[in-house]
Amino acid sequence: MEATITPTDSVVTEPQTETEEIERPKGKTPQDYAMEFHPLANLFPMMMDKELTANPFASKKLPSTVRGNADRFHMVTRSEIGKLIDQETIPEMKLLLALIRFGGLRSPSETLSLTWDCVDWEHDRMTIISPKTANHEGKGSRVVPLFPELRVHLQAAFDAAPAGASKVIMRYITRAGMLLRIEKIAKQAGVTVWGKFFQNCRASRQCELTEIYPIHVVCAWMGNSPAIAAKNYLHEIESYFDKATAQNATQQPAQSNQNEAQPEKKSRNPILADQARTTYNSAHGGLMQHTEHNSKTRSGSQMRKG
Repeated sequence: MEATITPTDSVVTEPQTETEEIERPKGKTPQDYAMEFHPLANLFPMMMDKELTANPFASKKLPSTVRGNADRFHMVTRSEIGKLIDQETIPEMKLLLALIRFGGLRSPSETLSLTWDCVDWEHDRMTIISPKTANHEGKGSRVVPLFPELRVHLQAAFDAAPAGASKVIMRYITRAGMLLRIEKIAKQAGVTVWGKFFQNCRASRQCELTEIYPIHVVCAWMGNSPAIAAKNYLHEIESYFDKATAQNATQQPAQSNQNEAQPEKKSRNPILADQARTTYNSAHGGLMQHTEHNSKTRSGSQMRKG
């Protein structure tokens, strides 16, 4: 007897009310939940014409994509990634870290797809093949600059590569294998490994580039859109505050020097002040007496005429 699956047998059932939330296992974030159930949500529609009469995952309450989480963002500093690169002894592994942090490449899909014929040394640029966006028209590849901090590691890996090699990263390393290697060298370098390693490296690079270049240019290099970048990649970082308050450090010393250079006002000489007051009173007193005399003269003349 063959087992059958019905909508009531599914792990997640559709909420009965609009306000009812889907119960999630404790300790898991919505992102973990989406990553676990998204493959199943794609699988069941293909099985509906055989075993199922309805799709148990048709509820719109199920998250269909992994969304950015600002609480898990970590700005990967150049010092941190530099220590990891210096600690690494394999040239192509050094390059892998540089591609992730300074190139903003998705890993492992884009880093392992990179070939040497995609690197244009003469024009300082390279073509990135993007399996993730290949289904979108005109989004299967993109061209990015050979940034100085990236070119030096590309050149070192090229010099160390055997003759006739086509793959830039020759050894195949899974995502889990990369993380194990990174955790090992991070411990040796005294660096604390941050969560969401690959996503935070990519987001850190997009934040850096957006400070210098227009957003549409940066998104073309990173292979996303301004809306996606604002939602998942761009965050408020400390360098923005430093840049916003940079003029304060120059204005305060200048203001202080201006106050010091301003000459002090001389105190008034009491003797000269008394002489000036006497001269003023004498002049104005004589004027007042002269005015009173003229007034009396005019009054007397008017009386005689009357």
